[in-house]
Amino acid sequence: MTVAWSAPVAPARAAVAAAVAALAAWLSLPALASARVVELGARAPQVKSACPNLPCAVLAATTGYQGRSDSLLRPFVVPANGYIVAFTLTLSNLADNQIQFFNDTYGSPARVRLSIIRQGRTRKTRRDFRLLQQSDWFNVEPYLGSAPTFVLQRPLRVRKGHIVAITTDTWVPAFVTNVSGRNWWRASRERDKCRQDVFEQAAHLQINLVRQYWCDYHGDRLMYTATFIPDPTPTRTVSGQTGSPSGTTTTPRRPSGTTTTSARATTARAGGDAPSGRVFAPPPR
Repeated sequence: MTVAWSAPVAPARAAVAAAVAALAAWLSLPALASARVVELGARAPQVKSACPNLPCAVLAATTGYQGRSDSLLRPFVVPANGYIVAFTLTLSNLADNQIQFFNDTYGSPARVRLSIIRQGRTRKTRRDFRLLQQSDWFNVEPYLGSAPTFVLQRPLRVRKGHIVAITTDTWVPAFVTNVSGRNWWRASRERDKCRQDVFEQAAHLQINLVRQYWCDYHGDRLMYTATFIPDPTPTRTVSGQTGSPSGTTTTPRRPSGTTTTSARATTARAGGDAPSGRVFAPPPR
């Protein structure tokens, strides 16, 4: 089940409800219908793209995550164990010649997927990120100029401290440039390729592969949020109950004498030299 809503308010709520219902069905847990829902990244102060006017930029050929959104610190670090069930993009509206430019330069269609990554725990490995999971690809070109919410067919299991990133192996206009320096994001590019080789593919695509994310860019915002459902918190201990919300099993009490067997988931300015990872569009025609 792949679902996308392209309007920002009421349909987005419907998308979240559908995502919760899909997760409940997937886990066989009807109680999740009333689960607490957290939208990672949603509390950041709003910014708006200038596209199709200039400066107009897109994310291209990389994996990236927002490390700070103005006053919101670490917006995409998962706060607890749970599931990512959907995500929302705010997509810029581009002129036809700009779309053609990006298609010719980076390939088509414009598409994106969610990536769950884990950062190294020591000072020496803090630039190392392991790719744990990815969603399916989503073609975004039909939704340019809107804010579609995509429901994941397979919810992504996450643990506290994981990071929710976005990946494109072509391009995606979920990007705003020329904002406050209190905004920064990090890309999966090598140390010596932060401001050059923008045409080199740097997307993090191989599960369990550790890749170094050396490039930090200030004054930009990746325009996405992720819908997170935390595991419910137990309020009491029940004898014989084991497992997690993704597969809870309770052993019933039996009269003595009986037996039971129990068994039970870029920046390249068009003609310029801006940092790689974001790419600037030509003027609209």
